[in-house]
Amino acid sequence: MAYSDGQRFDQAIADYNAALQLKPGYPEALFGRGYVYDSEGRYDLALQDYDAVIRQRADWDFALLERCRTLIQVGRFADALADCDRSIALGPGHAVSYESRGFAYLRNEDPAKAVQDFDRALALDPKNPTALYGRGVAKGVLGDVAGAKRDGAAAKSLMPDVGAFLKQIKFLP
Repeated sequence: MAYSDGQRFDQAIADYNAALQLKPGYPEALFGRGYVYDSEGRYDLALQDYDAVIRQRADWDFALLERCRTLIQVGRFADALADCDRSIALGPGHAVSYESRGFAYLRNEDPAKAVQDFDRALALDPKNPTALYGRGVAKGVLGDVAGAKRDGAAAKSLMPDVGAFLKQIKFLP
């Protein structure tokens, strides 16, 4: 089931389907398959699997986080914020949760709250290039041109293609 790491999505999905044949509704298999669907850009199927997982395990912070991230990708920012809020309430020590909520706020046109969450993400993971870049974008929207340039440069020093990556995964327009 590690095929998703090597871009062998079809084999990963086949393996998750086989696991679900043996144990229908198995949350870990649904979560894994949802993650692969998301990686393929099949967001509707990813959301179906994440929904099924969360119906069974409403306290699984990473399932809520991944559904939040997928909801950002499909433009459902208010729903994404709700899932990110729940994920953070259940597991407040994860930088990626604050980073994701920062992007949800940014895409929902609330750059001030986005900066706050990117700051929280960076407090937990100071070398997070996507949080740095997102904070730079949010600062730019708020008129802090110097801060935007500084964060953008720092992010690109860690990950030169960070802007293209964030656009590819639909976290930025």
